[in-house]
Formats: sequence, C-alpha cells, structure tokens
Amino acid sequence: MELVFKKAKEAGFEACELYQVENTTTNVETSHGEIEQHEISGSNTMAFRGLYNGKIGYSYTQKYDEDSILQLIADAKESAILVENDDKEFIYCGGTTYAQLNQYDNTIDTLGSDEVIDIVMGLDKMVADSMDDLKMVNSYFEAETVKVNISNSHGLNLTHCNTKFMAYTMPIIPNGDELVNGFDYKINTAFNKLDMQQIVNCAIANTRRKLNCVSIPTGKYTVVLENLTMAQFLSCMRAGFFADKKQEGKSKLINSIEKQIASTCVNIMDNPHLESSPASKVFDDEGVATYKKHIVENGIFKGFLYNLKTAAKDGVQTTGNASKAGVKAPIKIDTTNLYVDKGDMEFDELITKADNGILITDLAGLHSGANDVTGDFSLAARGILIENGKLTKNVHQITVAGNFYEMLNNIIAVGNDLTFRAAMGSPSVLISQLSIAGE
Repeated sequence: MELVFKKAKEAGFEACELYQVENTTTNVETSHGEIEQHEISGSNTMAFRGLYNGKIGYSYTQKYDEDSILQLIADAKESAILVENDDKEFIYCGGTTYAQLNQYDNTIDTLGSDEVIDIVMGLDKMVADSMDDLKMVNSYFEAETVKVNISNSHGLNLTHCNTKFMAYTMPIIPNGDELVNGFDYKINTAFNKLDMQQIVNCAIANTRRKLNCVSIPTGKYTVVLENLTMAQFLSCMRAGFFADKKQEGKSKLINSIEKQIASTCVNIMDNPHLESSPASKVFDDEGVATYKKHIVENGIFKGFLYNLKTAAKDGVQTTGNASKAGVKAPIKIDTTNLYVDKGDMEFDELITKADNGILITDLAGLHSGANDVTGDFSLAARGILIENGKLTKNVHQITVAGNFYEMLNNIIAVGNDLTFRAAMGSPSVLISQLSIAGE
C-alpha cells in the first residue's frame, strides 16, 4: 500500500485510495439429478481511485508487482485527465467510530467439496420425496468468503470480512401439455441459519401456484402484495431515494422531504447492520461509517441517501450510502438492506380483510415495465384469487398497473411476515385498489 501511495504522490495525485476485494467461492449445481457444475474459484482485485487536479481517476489490477502498480497509477491519471465535469470529488479522511458486526461463520473453513455436494443432492432428494409428480429438479449451493479492505493516503485503513451461503432449488412438474416450475432461495452469512426444508417447501408451493390457472376480468381490485413481491417493487423503485437522481431531476421526491408520500402505516428502512445479510457493512465504499436510518417514517419521507460528492453538492452530511457495483466500478449511491418494516397483522388476517380481491405472488418485466423516475408501472403478474376472505383459484395472464407512490399511499395494512430476498425485504401489504387487466 505504501508503495502505491508513494508512487501516486510522485505522479501528482493529491490523494488516493486502494479498494481491495479478496474472495473464494465453492459452488455446486445439479440438473436432472446429476452434478452439472462444481467450481472452486478465487480472486484478489485491487482498484485505485485518485484525485488528480481535482478530478477522480479510476484503474484496477490483479497483479501486485511494481510494474503493475506503475501502470495502475498511469491508467488512473489518464482516466482523471479525461473527466469533463466540475463536480468536487473526495477521498475520505476517516471517521471516529465504526459499528461492530460479526458476519464470519467458521463453518466455511471446514466445508469441503464432498459436504457441498451432499447439501445440493440433499435438496434434490427433499424435493423428490415431497412431489409424486416431479419431472425434474435443479438445485444450487454456494459458499463464499469475501474480504474488503479500504486504505488511503490520509491514513484510513478499514477491513471487513464476511461469509455468504446460498441455497436454491427449482422443481419442474407437468401441467397438462406443458411444464411449469417455481423456485425459492435463501442467502445468509451463517450456514445454520439456512432452513433447507423451508426452501424446499416454498419452492414446491411456488411451483404448484402455476397449476390450473385461470384469468380474471379487467377491473380495479383490492390487492394483497405478497412479501417478496412488494420487495421486488421496492428494489425496482429505490433509485428515487438517491440524491444523485434528485440532483439530476430524475426523482419524483424532489421537494418531498418531511412530506407525506405513503400511508401512515408504512416505514421504509435502510439498515446496514443486519448480521444475517452479506449486504451489511460497517463502512460504505468510501470508508464512511454506516448507520440504520428511516427513509420513510410513518409515511413521511425523511430524506435522500448520499455519498460524499452528492452530500457536498447539497451542503449536507453523507448518509454512508456510497456504493460500488463491483470492484472495478465507480462510486455511486445504493441502499444496503432496504425493507418495509413489519406491521402487526398476520398474513391470513390480510387475506380476510381483503375480502374479495387478488393476492399478487409473481411479477415479470420489472426492468422494462417500471419507471423509477415517475413511479409508473405496468407488469405481467400471477396470483391467487381472494373470494370471501379465502384464497381460491390460481390466476395468470394478468397485468397490474399503477404508480408506485400512489400505491404506497393506498396501503391500508402491513403484515408481520417480513421476509428478505438478498438485500431487499418486505412483509405482505394490503392495498385498497390497483388496476388489473385480465380477460
């Protein structure tokens, strides 16, 4: 590190940073009851970010000899020279305190290839033992260790290490002349927190929801958005909370701070300190200490998420939401663990309260059918009809349309079944009305 900082200073950089990520991964995938893939891999990549004449330049390398370091610095210098905007950039000088977060499971140190294969084959067997009509099943398991270090010429030196375990299974069954499938997966930093039976049960339930489906007439319906479906919406629309989008005029929430943007029962959190999530972090990708925060509190929008550059533009403090999409990517803004906080209503109570309507269980086309600037969406969907407070027929070939922010205002009850998929979570929510296009 010191060699890099010394050479960078000699090259004219005012300040610089090294962002290093080491990871090792073991994964196994099955198909048709056989091992389709078994891979053990690792990488160690270092990204350089430096201030040259007030501009930020980026470069990266996987080699650590002196020639590679000189090339790293030269590439970053060239990158900085090509920058045309006048935004003020920063290399962080460091914070005073950082939270403690234990996300390393020692299980990974003794988890060999045979054990990983047994886990995946075990998922296959659990599915097969539970489904008489099973045509085939695909399963996957991954164990990964990730170590992140940020150091810079101001003396900052931070390290965080976590483990990640992911299990996935997808049953495939006949439905008349066609085949249908459903899946489920869970991710956790602790191996023993993965409930394999729960994953299998959810995957089977998601598959059977696609059997004997009907459509429904076009109209306006009371809707229950299932927990992971609501989490999908949140993931798709989250850029509206980012300060850079506001500064570009691409957020509908401009001039909405401390104003009502959702029902009073809605609370939306960004929480970087969940030990179970690999997305958690005690420092963001600029080295700023992270903290739990409300984005929406009792329906009131509390403010945008910032990194150092966007915070300086608005004359505020960063919220510790600097993020890199990958080691080689530039600094942007993103959430950590984003979720709608749970309410106090049981799922069955939401269905009963809906009376006559539809439970939306699946959405498709989020990247093309949803606009994160306006909040408008029109999405293919599946679900289950609700009649007299009971779930009845499986539903397909429908389109749900509306506006995300209007939908937030139309939430009349929030469930207690908060569930996460990766770094996005939500309980199920009851919405007074959404437009559904069907038959």
